[in-house]
Parts: sequence; C-alpha cells; structure tokens
Amino acid sequence: MAYDNTPSFDHLPIPLTSDLVKTEHGQVVFTAVNGAGGLETKVVDLVDGAPGAFAPRTPDVRTVIDRDSFGRELRRRGLDSDGTVWASRAKGRVTAVYNDLSTDLDDAYTRRDDRLMLQFVTDPDWSTFGNVADGQYHGQEEFGDLLDDAGHLIISHQAADLVELADSIRATSSGHFESRIQRSTGSQSVGWSESVEARAGAAGDLEVPKVVVFRVARFEDFPTVDLVCQVRLRVKGGQLLLGLFPRPYEHLLREQWQTVIGELGAEIGRDIYATA
Repeated sequence: MAYDNTPSFDHLPIPLTSDLVKTEHGQVVFTAVNGAGGLETKVVDLVDGAPGAFAPRTPDVRTVIDRDSFGRELRRRGLDSDGTVWASRAKGRVTAVYNDLSTDLDDAYTRRDDRLMLQFVTDPDWSTFGNVADGQYHGQEEFGDLLDDAGHLIISHQAADLVELADSIRATSSGHFESRIQRSTGSQSVGWSESVEARAGAAGDLEVPKVVVFRVARFEDFPTVDLVCQVRLRVKGGQLLLGLFPRPYEHLLREQWQTVIGELGAEIGRDIYATA
C-alpha cells in the first residue's frame, strides 16, 4: 500500500486578506482569516513581534545643557509648522516639541513625545550663596568660615576687609557679648568683654556691616545678578549669633529669565511659551 506523505494544511486558517499598514509608530498587519469559528479579523503588531527590527515607538528625549548646543541642534533638525517650544522657569528647562498638536482640529492626535530639551545647569556658586545666605543664625566660628567660603562672590567689600572681618568674628568667639547692639549708618557693632584668668582681660566693639552684596548666577549659562543680604546679629546668653538674610530677589531672577528666554527665542526664530 502506498502512503501519501504530503503535508496537509486544511486544518489551518486560510488568510482571505492581508494588508500591511505603516503607522506613525511602526508597522501593523491587518489580516482577515477563515478560522474554525468563521471569519476572524486579527491585528499583528510587527514591532512587538520583532522589536529589534524597528525603531522604538517612543523616541528618547534628547537633552543638551547650553544654549549654543540647543540652537545648533535646532538648525540641524529644524521644527516644522507644528513644532513648538516651551520654557519652565521653575525647572530651568526649555523643551522643543517636534510632533505637537496640529493647528488643524481635524488632524489626528499626536503623542508629543519627539522632544529636544535644554536643561540649564545650576551654577556651583549659586549653591555656595544658598549655604551662606540661608536666613539662619550661626555661631561666630561657623559664620566666619561661611564668609571665607563665599568671599569671591561678595562685591560690597574688599577681599582683605572680609578676611579681617572673618578673623575678628572668630577671634572674639570666647568673649561675653552685651545684649545691646549699636547700629550706625553703614555698620553695626556689639560690645564684648573677655576675662583672661586673673588679669584684667580685654574689651571692645565688634563692627559688622549691615548689608553684604553678592554677585552670582543662577545657572551656568546665565549672566550674574546682584543680591543684597542683611547681616543680623543676636546675643543669646552672652553668645553672639550672626546670619545673612537675603532681601527679596525672586523678581530679579524672573526678569533675568524672561530676558534670556527672549534672547533664545530670537536666536531660534520661534515663540517660546511659558509653562509650569
């Protein structure tokens, strides 16, 4: 008896139609097959089936950290009519969205995921300023050290005067201070006395400026701004406490941000929208 070894595929679904559709985020096959339960429609996602053969559906956000790189990348790969640019002052960030929503309300919705981001980097001196002008009272030795650390940012006093002031503050740290603080036009002083064993000891006035002006930049790619801090004194239990308390400066940073973003918009030839 002769046997027929020819394989049979009669039990498998028979494709009736098969259409390859290329979408914005990959390729999908729409297939209608004759299955056991009748006509069946299936969608085959080729990206899920072979992810290594296709580009990812969601592109990575490209991030640069200076204005020059942001402008050069936008010149290399420019925005079309649907592209937009957004700026967040709170986050120090500017984002160009290539596939933003179309101005035509009948157009399809987009994911808004093709983005170029400019992330401004915090200037290290800004952190130094924040540590010094923290609105808190400090002991004399600690306050003297803080003045040393931020001396290069202070423009209201000569460097030599600041060193002398810091040394004077630390040198009188073992003294007993009076609770009465004298304030003149440009400085303030507090009386102190120190007894040394059986000797008469020493006494005098420690003079401290009323205000100190810092020149510092918020971000590395930004111009500097002058910030005024009040020097406050407090005598507690004969010990002197000092602190730097900044005067309101948020309006200065806001004006500076608006200036920089306006310049950036002119450089790239785009309106930049403010966002949170």
